[in-house]
Amino acid sequence: MENSKILALENQKRFYVVMEILVVFLLIPLSFAFFVKASPLFLILAGGLFSFWLLKKDDTFDIKNLYKFPDDKFEYIRVLLQVFIFTVILYLFMLNLLPDRMFYFLKKDFSTWIIIVLMYGLLAVYPQEILYRVLIFHRYGSIFKNNRVVVHLSALLFAFGHILYLHPVSILLSLVGGYLFSITYIRSGSIILVYIEHFLYGFLLYTIGLGEYFYSGFLR
Repeated sequence: MENSKILALENQKRFYVVMEILVVFLLIPLSFAFFVKASPLFLILAGGLFSFWLLKKDDTFDIKNLYKFPDDKFEYIRVLLQVFIFTVILYLFMLNLLPDRMFYFLKKDFSTWIIIVLMYGLLAVYPQEILYRVLIFHRYGSIFKNNRVVVHLSALLFAFGHILYLHPVSILLSLVGGYLFSITYIRSGSIILVYIEHFLYGFLLYTIGLGEYFYSGFLR
């Protein structure tokens, strides 16, 4: 009888988790993409605050993890080397296939590029990482009990969240980024390192000529 009660509670918990994922990570981005006319930054900040509130009231979560640096300093080198490799790949891709788009956003409106990069780094990246990395790994990790599953979940939900920009390129690039950031988080346990990595890739995209796919003004 006791085992059946435990099993029932676990099933109930899984049901609530599935419903939470559907509402928070699927239905809300869909509604903002197609029905609610608001800046994506508003949703990002709201999601970050919501995640912080859930983590703050969770007794099993150490709030110090939100500003933890990696213990293994080699992780910095790995991330920087990885960013360098992707920079070379994207540069060659743009040079050979989209030469007219090279540094397009940068040359089109330099002042706007500066403002967007600053707002992106100061306001957008960290809330996303609290929502899509810290919250997902902590809150759902005990449910799925498999880090690989949570890595896939984090990356896929992160990519789906970029449906706000209504373009397959932003979703595809975010999927790649989602896997990179999730792997870094699971390796280092440091959201600060993931924040740095996330910002560097975003800076690269906004600079090299693909930033318009992540800029709401391009679509609205």
